[in-house]
Parts: sequence; C-alpha cells; structure tokens
Amino acid sequence: MRSRRTIAVAFAPCLLLSACHSGAGPQGLLAGHWYGSSTYYSLTLDMTDANGTIGGSGTLGGAGINGQVILITVTGAEQSRTFDITLSAPNHTPATYGGTVPNDTTMTGTINGSGFTSAQLSVYRQH
Repeated sequence: MRSRRTIAVAFAPCLLLSACHSGAGPQGLLAGHWYGSSTYYSLTLDMTDANGTIGGSGTLGGAGINGQVILITVTGAEQSRTFDITLSAPNHTPATYGGTVPNDTTMTGTINGSGFTSAQLSVYRQH
C-alpha cells in the first residue's frame, strides 16, 4: 500500500503542471514570448494578457530599421482571436501591429506607422 501512495504523490506535481499550461494558458491567449522575422526586420514580444488587455516589452530590429535594435513597450487588446497592439519606443513614432491568432502558437498581422506600411509579419510562440 505504501508504494502506491508514493507513486501518487510523485505524479501529482506533473499533473498539476500539465493542467496549468493549456494552449491559451491561465494568463490569456497572447501571454508569453513570441518571435518572428522577415527579410528586413524582426520582432520579439514578451507579453502578458489579462482578460484581453495586452502589456509587455520587446525589440524591433533589422536591416529595414537601419540595422538598429529598438527596445519597445507593448500595449493593446486581444478579443476573439484578433489583436491590435501598439509598439512604442522613446524618440520614435508608435507603430501598430494588428491581425489574427489562427492557432495557439501563431500571430499573423501587419505593422503600420513609424515608417511601416502594411508590413506583413507572423510571429511564433517560443517555448
């Protein structure tokens, strides 16, 4: 009888951990670390998602941005698998990144403003 109890106790943390990380997760659909790149730029996002309110930080960089890497602040909203976020940085005009979330690991959209015009970009959840 003792060995069954030991096995049950040993597996309990594993069950709790797996239950806490579904695709959307307890923090919301977009919470986590995301990365995507194109020929001319790359975007990293570290976001929180509290009931559709997005916050966080990241970087925007690449050859299309004069080879710079710019630290950004991320704010915005997500609802029904669509998102609209603002990418802000000191001394730069804000840009927006908006689009859809076709699955739990992909965001697909366009960046506009601050020199971008309908720049298509997909970013992928990093584990």
